[in-house]
Amino acid sequence: MNRALASFVFTGETLFNLKGPVAAEEAKPPVLPPRKNPEKRTLILVDFLPDADRELLTRIMASVGVTPDDIEVLHQQQFPEYDLQTLGRVEQVITFGDFSEVLQWTEKPVKYRLAAHAGKKILLADPLTMVGRNLAGEKRNLWAALKEMFGLS
Repeated sequence: MNRALASFVFTGETLFNLKGPVAAEEAKPPVLPPRKNPEKRTLILVDFLPDADRELLTRIMASVGVTPDDIEVLHQQQFPEYDLQTLGRVEQVITFGDFSEVLQWTEKPVKYRLAAHAGKKILLADPLTMVGRNLAGEKRNLWAALKEMFGLS
């Protein structure tokens, strides 16, 4: 029944709600699951990681003596699940892309220059696809910064 027909049919009638008063339920804030903490010493943040970039990342990290078991790779879609401000066990953070707003750094590090934040070594690099293309010497810059980060100089 539409509003106009109901108005015509029930004009002059007294209507009662027989269900009783509806108790207003208290609005409860949604319960968010606890956020995870990265467990490995080296945390790598990427926007996404196709297979070709995964192989490149494995080779890059192997060149400085870091195995896949020693790193934790987080894709951008996983960031909300993790507490990226409290990096408990993490000693090194390598970002392939600009994620300074996600990590809430007070000062944005310069690309390919080792920086420190809250006692952690920080390295900001271009996305892995750009490093793989190596159009502006990204591989050389990354290699120099990684040697410094892992004490291979």
